[in-house]
Amino acid sequence: LIERNVASGRIEPPNFSLDPTERTTIWAIFFGGGSFWVAKNAIHQMMIQRYLSLPTFRDAQKSLVVFTIGITFLMSICFYNGLLIYATFHDCDPLTTKLARAKDQLLPILVMKVFGDYPGLAGLFISGIFSASLSSLSTGLNSLAAIVLEDFVKPFTKNPLTERQTRYLMRGTVLVFGVIAVVLVLVVEKLGTVLQLSMSLVPISLGPLLGMFLMGMLLPWIDAKCAFAGACTGLTTMAYVVIRAQIAIASKEIVHPTKPVSTAGCTYHFDNVTTVYQDPMIHEEFDKSIHHVSFLFYTLIGVCSTAIPGLLYACCFGKQEVSQLNPLVVAPFLRSHFFPKKTADQNNLVHLYEKAETKL
Repeated sequence: LIERNVASGRIEPPNFSLDPTERTTIWAIFFGGGSFWVAKNAIHQMMIQRYLSLPTFRDAQKSLVVFTIGITFLMSICFYNGLLIYATFHDCDPLTTKLARAKDQLLPILVMKVFGDYPGLAGLFISGIFSASLSSLSTGLNSLAAIVLEDFVKPFTKNPLTERQTRYLMRGTVLVFGVIAVVLVLVVEKLGTVLQLSMSLVPISLGPLLGMFLMGMLLPWIDAKCAFAGACTGLTTMAYVVIRAQIAIASKEIVHPTKPVSTAGCTYHFDNVTTVYQDPMIHEEFDKSIHHVSFLFYTLIGVCSTAIPGLLYACCFGKQEVSQLNPLVVAPFLRSHFFPKKTADQNNLVHLYEKAETKL
């Protein structure tokens, strides 16, 4: 397995290039990917909903530790699967022979090749995939329904909704979003691999959202209006970058380099069409375009394009009085600077909060 992947260039030393347009570098993984996972675990609606379902703050911390260990193990398995897929099909590439129509179909083909002769194992694999995906999908749909109810329905209703009305509204919202999700599958399958797509589209809103949280924690003199204006700026910027990048990929303006494959060892018949692999040639006029930046940097770009304009808006239109804020909403290491008189009392309150394991 290792020898075949090293020989084909699929196992290679880390790329320390400072060029942000290269798809995967060590800096893109740590800074870009790191900001994505911080936002995903710290402020995402689905994760916050899970934290709040636990009885105490300490239990939420423990769950995050377990999640980190689990996701690290899962990603390691994904990396190993990639190496295993190439080692298995190193001399008969399923994509070239059209046995697989997309890269996301390579793993199911491997499962059928290995476990096809064992009754039930292939079905067990499929059921595991469905159970994992439906679990995450149900959490997302419930989160969307809760947002619609709390932010778009309740503020505009004169009389409080009854339990029956709330139940029907939530179910109807989940049904509508579920239908939309199913229909969008037809679009998603045309846009590339699922992993890259999720890390490309999600940062459109995730980056500006993280920027707003960081402004509130680290730059408390920025008021709500300036923060909202910064978020709108970041959202517009990210929408342009991501959509423009997808258009460039679809039009072959951006072509990522591919590793060589072979069909010399195939034992079945297929249309033998010679494929020439070339490094992508991007015209000079596009070299400095922002949509050529690696998709791993999208969340970080969203944060910067939100926080920096928000700070500029606050400097131009006025800052709010920090002393009137609740010290608990500011980052702990900044409280003594912004609230020197309240720090001791608030620290005691926080310590009591943690020791007593007050319910969330």
